[in-house]
Amino acid sequence: MGRRLLTIMSEELDKIIAITSNDTVKKSDAVIWLEGDALFRKAEVLRVYQAGLADCIVVSGGVNDPQRPNAIPATKLAEELYKEGIPKEKVIVEAVSQNTFAQGVEVMKIVAGRGWQKIILVASLYHQLRAYLTFLQAMKNAGLKIKIYNSPARDRNSKELFADELKKVEAYRAKGHIYPLEDALKYQAWKETQSYDNYMDIAIAKKIMGKNFIGPDELKAISAKLGIAVPVKSRIPRIPFTEEVLKKNRHNAVLILGAKLTINDLRARFGINPKYKPCFYNQDWYLKEDFAAKRSLRAQWYLVSKNITSGTRGQDPGQIKKSLTRIYNFPSAVLAAFTFFAYYFHTKGEILWPHDFIWCSDKDKNGDQIYVGCYPFNIHRHLQIRSCYGLAPQIL
Repeated sequence: MGRRLLTIMSEELDKIIAITSNDTVKKSDAVIWLEGDALFRKAEVLRVYQAGLADCIVVSGGVNDPQRPNAIPATKLAEELYKEGIPKEKVIVEAVSQNTFAQGVEVMKIVAGRGWQKIILVASLYHQLRAYLTFLQAMKNAGLKIKIYNSPARDRNSKELFADELKKVEAYRAKGHIYPLEDALKYQAWKETQSYDNYMDIAIAKKIMGKNFIGPDELKAISAKLGIAVPVKSRIPRIPFTEEVLKKNRHNAVLILGAKLTINDLRARFGINPKYKPCFYNQDWYLKEDFAAKRSLRAQWYLVSKNITSGTRGQDPGQIKKSLTRIYNFPSAVLAAFTFFAYYFHTKGEILWPHDFIWCSDKDKNGDQIYVGCYPFNIHRHLQIRSCYGLAPQIL
C-alpha cells in the first residue's frame, strides 16, 4: 500500500487486519474457497465445512495457466473435495473468474440467485485482507447486504507476501475494486450487532459443562503453567454451540477455549522427563514436521471428546472418515495436545485418553496419518503401504 494510506489510515488498517485475522465465524450458507496457493487452502475449507459451519462449498476461480502452477482451477479443486467424500451436490463450481475482483462478482451472483445471507471467505492469511475488502465492494456493487466472515488459511504467510498485497490494495483501490476502510469498519460494527441466537453465553456453558469447561477464567488460572496469554475480554469469541449440543456432550467432551501455540511450544515447556508430570513421550521424529512446528491453535472454542467413539476401535482412519457425519471431525494434533495438558492442570491431575490413541486430522510430510494419546503424551504416525514396500524372499 502507498505510504500515504499507511500513514494516514494506519489505525483503520490495523483494525481491518485484526478483523480478517480473528473474525468470529458464524454458521453460514456457504464457505468460499478462493483459487490460489495450490491446495494450501483446502484444509481450512474442509475444517469449516466439516465443523458444520457451512451448508455447502463454493470453489471459485478459472485461472488455468501453466505459468501459474499455484493457480488450480475450480473444476480441479472440486475434484479434491470429492476425494474427501464431500457430496457433489454440496459443491458449487465457479470457473469463470480470472482474478479476485471477478471472483467477488461471480460469487455475489450465486449469493443473489440462491438468496444467501451469510458466507465464509477462505483465502491465505496474507491475501485475506484484500479478498475481504474486494468481496465487500462486490457485495455493494451487487446491491446486497449479507454477512461475510473471514476464516483464513494461516500457515503460509510472510512479510514479503503481505507487503505485496498491501501494494495491490492501493492499486486496486484506485480502480474502485476495494471497499473503503472506514466503510469496512462500519460494516463490521453492523455485522457484530446482529443476533447471536445460535451462540451460547459463557456463564450458561460453564454451568452445563461443569469441570469439562475450560474458558478464559480457567485458562487464566493455569496460564503460567501452559505458557499462554489469555485473550482480553473483548477478543473472546462467542461459543458456537447450542445448549442442546452442550447438554448432550456435558459428560463425554471438553469445551475449551484455544490459545495460540504449537506442539513444539508445548514440548519445549513440558519436556520428556517422566519424573516431571505431565510430559511428552521421549521421541523427536515430529519436531521438524509442519503439524508440530508450524500449525498453531486458534483462540476459538472447541468441543473435544474425552472418549473413543464406539465402533471405531481398531479401524483404519480412512474407514472412519467415510462414516463420519458432518458434526464430527478428527481433531488437529495441536488441539489434542493442548486439551490434554490444559485438562491435566485444570482437573489437578486427570489424564485424557490414558490408555488410548486418537486419530488426528494432520499428516506428516509423507502423507501418513497422525495419532496421539496415552501417557506420557505420545505422537505417532500410521505408516501406509507404498510401492517401496515388498518382499525380497529368502530362497529355500
